[in-house]
Amino acid sequence: MEKQWDNTNSGVLFTKKKKEGQEKYPDYEGSLDVNGKKFDIAGWNRVSKKGNPFISVKISEPKEAAF
Repeated sequence: MEKQWDNTNSGVLFTKKKKEGQEKYPDYEGSLDVNGKKFDIAGWNRVSKKGNPFISVKISEPKEAAF
């Protein structure tokens, strides 16, 4: 029997292998669940003014699948 996972209040980010030459495109993309509501999440590698690396994130409503 396959184990069922409760993904409530959790998410995942995947590394994008190809940014298509556009710096504005995210370095990471994934999904997020907050209290049962689904969101898309994107992340960009950044460096602060003091030289510390960090990941900037944006959370948005899920994109509708194009058919």
